[in-house]
Amino acid sequence: MVFIWQAIQFIDRLKPFVKAQTLGWQMRYVYVVLPLAFSLMTIRILQVNYMKLVQGVDPRDPDRVERATLIRGRPLMDSLLIEILFGSFFALLLLGAPITVALGVSALAAMVYLGDNPIKMVQMAWSSVGSFPLMALPSFILAGALMEAAGLSRRLINVAESLAGPFTGGLSAATIIACLFF
Repeated sequence: MVFIWQAIQFIDRLKPFVKAQTLGWQMRYVYVVLPLAFSLMTIRILQVNYMKLVQGVDPRDPDRVERATLIRGRPLMDSLLIEILFGSFFALLLLGAPITVALGVSALAAMVYLGDNPIKMVQMAWSSVGSFPLMALPSFILAGALMEAAGLSRRLINVAESLAGPFTGGLSAATIIACLFF
């Protein structure tokens, strides 16, 4: 809950004229993903704990995947699926669609090809929120945004440039040193 509150306060502090380079949106609209992601993670953690403690069911049962494959009766990946997935992705990129839109539409096209209900995409996204590697991504985004807002990243770069700047390859060494501190 603290992460959600801090993310909302961070969004309120963003200046309205700062825009994202790729989409041209105000950065406060881009960073809305932070409180949303933290809220979804909180709900998912509560749901998993409820299922484990109250119902006695493990929601991440590995046998479910095997049963779903046997019920479907065909392999999960075939060549036409790969062609649809990557073909639609690269076609949308060539048409000038943003990467986020191209990823979403190509995944939706693959879901339609598989004959699944596209609403299952929401369920799959919801269930994958419980994965620990994916939970780290919003935390790194938040840490980077807080470092940028506090001016810490600029100070790290200044320290790294003062240590490695006068030497040959100082820029790359300064980048590595700054990443080391982060």
